[in-house]
Amino acid sequence: MATEYAKVRQQFGRPIGTFGPVKHHCANMLVATEQATGGDDEFMVRSHRDGLKSALKWRDETFGNQYRAADESTSDEAPDEESD
Repeated sequence: MATEYAKVRQQFGRPIGTFGPVKHHCANMLVATEQATGGDDEFMVRSHRDGLKSALKWRDETFGNQYRAADESTSDEAPDEESD
């Protein structure tokens, strides 16, 4: 979406996608997206092949605690209410 916009948006009579900083920013967005979603495919393959417990272990060993915190924040348990 952003790269398509960079191809058509004009500045100084040229598409902004021809400017180096814009190219670098688009490349950085692509890399970040690939890094964020790349583990999902591997997790699904491992989950199907080896079972969920094994896939969760791989995920925690590979990505550390970043997913553990997300798992805890999305639990079905009601949060503790603080008293006033």
